[in-house]
Amino acid sequence: MVTAEEQFQIQKDQFGKRLLKYTRKAFRMLSKMYKPRILDVGCGSVVPTLELARLSKGETIGIDIDQYSLDRLTRGI
Repeated sequence: MVTAEEQFQIQKDQFGKRLLKYTRKAFRMLSKMYKPRILDVGCGSVVPTLELARLSKGETIGIDIDQYSLDRLTRGI
């Protein structure tokens, strides 16, 4: 059985995945940078944060009040 917290995290992930096309578009609009340092304030579901890390090949830091999400980000999930 899925807990309420797990269900909430699943919904956040689904929302984050729907927004990935906007994350990619915004990143492509930036000028080219060599190993940028990105700060994602309110990283939430971590899905966009992980995508930024993948796209940038730089350093990406996520900040959020949700410790569960930060733990997932640290694990790269």
